[in-house]
Amino acid sequence: MFSDNFFLVAPMTTKYHKGDWYVKISFNNSIVILNQIRPVDAKRLRNSIGMVTDRELKYIVDRYIDLIKYS
Repeated sequence: MFSDNFFLVAPMTTKYHKGDWYVKISFNNSIVILNQIRPVDAKRLRNSIGMVTDRELKYIVDRYIDLIKYS
């Protein structure tokens, strides 16, 4: 979270994708799509679909940083 009104959102899918830009997580057997992460105003967030564990969040963030660092 950047502020009370501004978040980074990572879209998810349940369809299998292969590649560096996809991270499998335990929530609903989903895959996070790293190349579609974008900022969103809190006003657009109507409800929460779910949450990832702290360990999964750290893994997602680390993968994202690695991908943008070397791109």
